Formats: sequence, structure tokens, C-alpha cells
Amino acid sequence: VVVKMIPDNRLPPRHLHAVRTGKTFAVIKWESPYDSPDQDMLYAVAVKDLVRKTDKIYKVKSRNSTVEYTIRKLEPGGKYHVIVQLGNMSKESSMKINTVPLSAPDALKIITENDHILLFWKSLALKESNFNESRGYEIHMFDSLMNITAYLGNTTENFFKVSNLKMGHNYSFSVQARCLYGGQMCGEPATLLYDELGTGQ
Repeated sequence: VVVKMIPDNRLPPRHLHAVRTGKTFAVIKWESPYDSPDQDMLYAVAVKDLVRKTDKIYKVKSRNSTVEYTIRKLEPGGKYHVIVQLGNMSKESSMKINTVPLSAPDALKIITENDHILLFWKSLALKESNFNESRGYEIHMFDSLMNITAYLGNTTENFFKVSNLKMGHNYSFSVQARCLYGGQMCGEPATLLYDELGTGQ
């Protein structure tokens, strides 16, 4: 016995778009299908996490011609695919959403020692409630003379030691919340230029 579901040929929700996107939420808006009746409509909002490869479905009931819905519990710097359709199998509308990444650490500065330098910065946890110190930070260095960027490492501290710098080279250092999922979910970097005279600017 073969049982097939025959979907209703109702038109898709219209003009799906993001009104506002934050670090952990997105406000989306759409209009009811052209052929929708004047009654409560049940929509299915599917949120596919393109980084974690997980799905969630939310049910939204409304009789308004314009519907606004807030998707919560998203992750900073995440990538999502949102699909909206009527609960009775209408055609779907979809869109991509990127949430706002964690901000850059504040007060990045350099202290010069005899044979190395130390990078210092303020903890992101002071201004980012979504940041856990156990995630840590990652540090990159750009050498403008060689035109290369190097990954120096990561730390859960608020400082990092850098050695083996070459005289006559100009370096830029960046510190950001450690990237997750193979670099797909990163924080914004704080960047500081360092020249061979030992001055940070």
C-alpha cells in the first residue's frame, strides 16, 4: 500500500525578510498568502542551523495579513536558513540569516619586554553576556613585509606572549573570541599595529 500526502496548493507566504538581527535573536516578518482566508492561520517556521547542522520548528498562529515573529536562542556569529510555510503544506518562503558576531575585545595593548612582547586586553565577559571565558581567544599576526598572516595560538587568559619578532618588520596583531566549528563562527577581531621601534599605536 502506498500512501501519498497531496499538499494543498496554497500560495507561499509573501515578502519574508528580517526586520532586525542581533547576536542571539532575529525578528522576521512576512505577509499572508494572496489566497489566504480571513481566519487564524497556523504557520510553521523552520530554523536550520547551517553551522551545527540542527533544525528547530516553531508554530506561529495569526490572522493578521502581516506577521512578525522573533526567533530566539540563536548563537552570535551563526548562519541560519529560515523557512516559513502554512501548516497545511503551502509552498514555502525562505531566507538566510547571519546573526551579529561577538564584539572585539576592548583595550588591546602591547607591552615590550627584552626578548618578547605581551599582548593585553579586557575580558569579553565584561560586556558580552554570551561569552564564556572557557571559550577563550585566538591570536593572529600579520607581517606586512612578508605579506603573511600567521595563527599564533589561543588562550583563556587576557594576555598572550609573542616571541621571535624580526627587526625591521611591521606587525599587526588581532585578538578575537575563539572561532568555533572550523572557523565558521568567530568573534570580531581587535587589531593593533606594532612596528620595529616597539611602539604600539
